Amino acid sequence: MYDLHVSRIAVLAVPDLLFQSRIEAAIRACGLDVRASASQAACLDALATGAALAIVDLQAEGYAARALNEAAKRAGARVLAFGRHTDPAALRAAREAGADLVVARSQLAEELPALLDRLLREPARRPAGAGSGPGDAP
Repeated sequence: MYDLHVSRIAVLAVPDLLFQSRIEAAIRACGLDVRASASQAACLDALATGAALAIVDLQAEGYAARALNEAAKRAGARVLAFGRHTDPAALRAAREAGADLVVARSQLAEELPALLDRLLREPARRPAGAGSGPGDAP
């Protein structure tokens, strides 16, 4: 379905198990395998083996979003970061760290299949610090 040159694995840094299961189902529908990580170290280990996609909850306790983004980029993965719309600093920091797509949690919940399709079909996005692209949440 998607021309993924790196891997068919998606790594999740999403500790909310209910939300995680919803994201996993959407990822599997895209034909990817899922590695849900219970800790920062497990997530970094999973990314080190290669991944096509990383999904990062910016409010997840015990996870450093910037480090996860950097590891994902080294692995050749695209990064979808999400967080509370009431925390624009975290959303902005994720964009500045080079996440390919940054959205509010509510947008992710409402538009998950379309966001995954968009992210997996598009080539790698702008370099870190290049500003927000169309469709990125504030």
